[in-house]
Amino acid sequence: MKARESWSNLTSTLSSRSLHSTKSTPSLTRSIQPVQSIGTLNLKLAVVGPENSGKSQIIKRYVEGTFDVDYDATIEDQYSKCGFFDVQRIIPSDSPDGRHDVICRLDIADTSGNIAINMIDEHIANADGFMFVYDRGDLESAVALINLYYRVVDVRGSDVPIVVVENKSDVGTLLVTLDSTSDPRSHIEKPHIRASAKMRENIDEAFEALVCEIVHHRYVVPFEKLGITDDARKNKRTSVQQQKIDRRRVTVRG
Repeated sequence: MKARESWSNLTSTLSSRSLHSTKSTPSLTRSIQPVQSIGTLNLKLAVVGPENSGKSQIIKRYVEGTFDVDYDATIEDQYSKCGFFDVQRIIPSDSPDGRHDVICRLDIADTSGNIAINMIDEHIANADGFMFVYDRGDLESAVALINLYYRVVDVRGSDVPIVVVENKSDVGTLLVTLDSTSDPRSHIEKPHIRASAKMRENIDEAFEALVCEIVHHRYVVPFEKLGITDDARKNKRTSVQQQKIDRRRVTVRG
């Protein structure tokens, strides 16, 4: 298995931007930790889909910025990329530019279309989020993706972070959607993104959407289940920050 690293000039980016990371607030459990209290997020992504759907090309285009027409399909490959992700639409920010950036290191598993069952199960168990890719010019590709999707849902549940990528939007005139199949399970209520690895259309957006889905699942949904609103989370965070300031004042006075 190969391991490829692409850091998107992270060192120079970090030096040119002001980042503020704090440790976890003691009053909140780790599972419902506010995203503002996190440093770098280490996320495991699994890119899955039928053979010839363009999974590897999407990853290579995103990580390396390349598109290889004559690439050789592999059983499995592993990629990494680190960069900034704007999660403002998930967790609003008070920053002047309206952005809410977090730093993420993505470990991306490129699974082969004919990968062994036990290897798929390993990714299903360990991935923080899934990107499902199919060839939108191939009906059989859409059918196979539906089966893969429900295999993951059977193991991880329907709330697992997922995006569906309709790849090869630049090729041919036959446009297939999941609803084009006769499978009654074809209506998948997850974000759908039309993309082209060849033209680099919506590739970055697909990964950004998946990161936002994971952030929402990890740092927003637990609060929602407890009935805690955005304002309550902000007030709680402000209260904790004020307690830290008060403790520092006591230390200085002593």
